[in-house]
Amino acid sequence: MVGLAIVSVLMNRLLLQPFIRKRTDLFGLLIVTFAFGLIVQNVLQAIFGPNFQSYVYSPSSSVNALGMIFTVNQLIIVVLAVVAMLLVHVLLRYTKLGKAMRAMADDAALARACGIKVGRITDLAWLISGALAGLAGFVLVLNTTTLGGQDESRRRRRTRLRWERCALWF
Repeated sequence: MVGLAIVSVLMNRLLLQPFIRKRTDLFGLLIVTFAFGLIVQNVLQAIFGPNFQSYVYSPSSSVNALGMIFTVNQLIIVVLAVVAMLLVHVLLRYTKLGKAMRAMADDAALARACGIKVGRITDLAWLISGALAGLAGFVLVLNTTTLGGQDESRRRRRTRLRWERCALWF
C-alpha cells in the first residue's frame, strides 16, 4: 500500500505535472496515463516473464451470518471496505485537509488565492488514492482465495483471469 502510494505521487509529479503545466487537455492526459500503464505492464512482463503466478491457499472457515454463509476472507473484505469508506468520509468531511480538497475541487485558482497550498494538497490526494489502490490490490488477493470448493486447475484459471482484468485497469 505504501509503495503504491509513493509511486502514485511520483507519477503525478514526474509524469502528469509537466503536461498539466503545458495546459494539455483532459484527453491528452488520458492518453499519457494509458501509455504509461502500457509501459509499466510491458516492463513488468519483461522482468517477471509472461507466465502468471499462482499461489495455493487453504480455504478459510465459513461463518453463518444473517442466514447467509460467508468465508472469513469475505468478512474481512466487507470490514475493510466499510472502514476505508468511513475513513475517507471523515477525512473529507471533518478535517482541514478535506476542506482544502473540497475547495480545490470547486475552484483551484480561488483555493490558491485563499492561501491553500495546491501542490501539497494535490500530492496528498495522490498519496491517498495510491494507498486506496494498494488496499484494493490486497482485497483482490483476498478475494481470489474465496473460490472454495473448486479444483486447483480451475482456481488457477480464475486467478489468471482476475489478474488479467486487474492489468487491464492499470
